[in-house]
Amino acid sequence: MFGLGTMKGFPKHAPAARMISSQVGDLVLLASGEGMVGLFFAHRIGENEVPEDDRGNVYLNAAEEQLGEFFAGTRESFEVAFDGGARGQK
Repeated sequence: MFGLGTMKGFPKHAPAARMISSQVGDLVLLASGEGMVGLFFAHRIGENEVPEDDRGNVYLNAAEEQLGEFFAGTRESFEVAFDGGARGQK
């Protein structure tokens, strides 16, 4: 578990997270049940507030796969839903 509590603008509507390794360093993917919520460099994150990894989250799974393809040079664009969290927010 790693934390984003001190990061300004952290998307609070992200119930699932995953850390992946990449050619640019470790990345943290954040998702809701509606789509991807964010992507952060892991070194920018503390140790205590990121949600648990949800291996069943289709958006995390798709983002991890598509980022792997991107870094392998076989993908140039992404096809993962995005959840901007604007629903019901003031």
